[in-house]
Amino acid sequence: MVVGVGESPSGTAALAWARDLCEREQWHLEVVTGWPDSGQAHVHEAPGHFSLARYRAVDALNAALVAARIEIDAPWVAIHVENSDPVEALVEHSRGARLLVVGASDSGRSRRAGQAPVSDRCRDRAACPVVVVDVEKAA
Repeated sequence: MVVGVGESPSGTAALAWARDLCEREQWHLEVVTGWPDSGQAHVHEAPGHFSLARYRAVDALNAALVAARIEIDAPWVAIHVENSDPVEALVEHSRGARLLVVGASDSGRSRRAGQAPVSDRCRDRAACPVVVVDVEKAA
């Protein structure tokens, strides 16, 4: 199973939901974070140089992992931090996956970016079924 995690509470809820299903079904979990986030200018990583966008993505990912009670060295978990549009990263990782799990997109962020929500774009392009977890409904 692939789960997308960004800087939103819905990404953390999606991660917790995915963790529960993976533990119950004994599936492997791929956690994917693409940066910079949708709506931000794309910046290519330059080795040896600090990137605020990457730092924020990793910081949000680490916070989500802690909140979802996932240990990064668990043998059933793989973590990917990609210098790519989040939708592109998730679509690529969805190839061969049983399920792609994403949080319900924050429509304000999507409108600022002039794009459809990440969850909608993933639903349109993923190579597997997509589950969208709404943070309010997951609570």
